[in-house]
Amino acid sequence: MALPKRVLFQVGLFDEKLMPAEDVELAYRIRKAGYKIKYAPEATVVHQRKISFKTFLSKIFRVGYFRAILGLKNAGFLQVVHMVPIVCLITFLVLAAGWLFLSWHPLVFILPVAAYILTIMVSGVHAALRLKDVRALFFIPFLLPLHHLCHALGFLTGIIRYMFGMLRRGKQVLN
Repeated sequence: MALPKRVLFQVGLFDEKLMPAEDVELAYRIRKAGYKIKYAPEATVVHQRKISFKTFLSKIFRVGYFRAILGLKNAGFLQVVHMVPIVCLITFLVLAAGWLFLSWHPLVFILPVAAYILTIMVSGVHAALRLKDVRALFFIPFLLPLHHLCHALGFLTGIIRYMFGMLRRGKQVLN
């Protein structure tokens, strides 16, 4: 992200308490102040960080968590794409409960799950072709559902904590 110093001072600095959603929240404030944000595909950005499987999942959980909180605070903050993981999780739970406890026909559960799995597999193929790396065929179908699950659980946790006023440290951030 690159922006003039005057814009940063006008809209305010990064709110580090919102990590890892601080940049998204700052971009929202910049747009809300009337500035346009442009994507520069030719710009090179290098993130040098050591990331483990555990820190990857933890980061995705926190992204979902703060997306929910920021979305509840600012109705215009959320986009449809941010809701996909939580909608998939709730749909999966409802269909599984219906199949297990309400004697719904198994296809009511199996067909949407099969469609999701097919989508994940196609994502793996797409990533492998785009990255020109056959390993993506195996890693993407494994990581994407975990990504969706962690994001959805973080989103759900954020909603619950926000709704029940359980944000101890975050109250100052949100008010």
